[in-house]
Amino acid sequence: MVKINKRGWIRIIEAVVAILIIMGLVFVAVDKGEIRGNSGTKIYSAETAILREIQTDATMRNSVLNAEIPVEEGEEEFPSLISEHINSRIPSYLDCTSKICWLNNSCELNDAPEKNTYVSSVAITVNLYKYEPRQIKLFCWTD
Repeated sequence: MVKINKRGWIRIIEAVVAILIIMGLVFVAVDKGEIRGNSGTKIYSAETAILREIQTDATMRNSVLNAEIPVEEGEEEFPSLISEHINSRIPSYLDCTSKICWLNNSCELNDAPEKNTYVSSVAITVNLYKYEPRQIKLFCWTD
């Protein structure tokens, strides 16, 4: 009769379980690093998509070109069409505000939050009747 060594099998099972636990911890650590590392890229791509839509839509371009500037979102003079579009497209994990300024001037928020702020901008320069180069900046931060 063949004698089975039970101690050997128990050690093999213990080693496999230990390896699985270590691999699980490594995957969790790597996954969290990926989320943190890509959050800036994810925010910038969301901002860029929103601004490109404004830049390519003729009605929204005209709203930007006809606005009294500099004007910040939330002020009465800010174009409501632009504000509604931005608010409808902002991902739930972001808080954002925008500002329309002259193209060559500094364009900063009056009351910037004390958080990591991600800023993207596009130029809106001309329509069929008007050449007054402006920029619209989108300022976003996470909760």
